[in-house]
Amino acid sequence: SLIYRVLSYIIITFALICATLFIFIAPYKLSKKKINIKPNVFDSFVDNDEGYIWSTSSERKKSYKNKIER
Repeated sequence: SLIYRVLSYIIITFALICATLFIFIAPYKLSKKKINIKPNVFDSFVDNDEGYIWSTSSERKKSYKNKIER
């Protein structure tokens, strides 16, 4: 009975230490870390997009035709 009681106290203490780590310490450390966001490949594709033959916008169709004629 004493062994189980000591073991349960150890487990509860370990769980509280882990909870404290993940609730308070980890967010604090992550908020201090500066994150460099790399440019997304899809964003660069969208920025350089000229349109397609099936585009619904007349502006994009003209852009596509000008791109093909070049």
